[in-house]
Amino acid sequence: MKKNKDINHIYDRISMINEKEFGLIERVCKLQEEVGELSAEALKQIGYKKSDLSQEEIRKNILLETVDCLIMTMDILSTQGFSKEEIVDIAESQISKWIKNKI
Repeated sequence: MKKNKDINHIYDRISMINEKEFGLIERVCKLQEEVGELSAEALKQIGYKKSDLSQEEIRKNILLETVDCLIMTMDILSTQGFSKEEIVDIAESQISKWIKNKI
């Protein structure tokens, strides 16, 4: 079976499985937890936090933790009722603003 490699598929899956009993505060706290785990891996990568892991293992952990952050972010967006179109429009606006401020 061919896996769907489309970000829309991922967003749709997250939208279908989100747990209704958790609200915005719980979701934001979970996102903060995931960001903390990502921060710990980043500190390992730069040698600030001691680790016996190889750089490749740390790199893989950074990918895993970043994706966990992405999933939680998509879950928040989905449960707040934001459409894909709204998300794309705001993302384009924010990216343009980011690019403008970097120059």
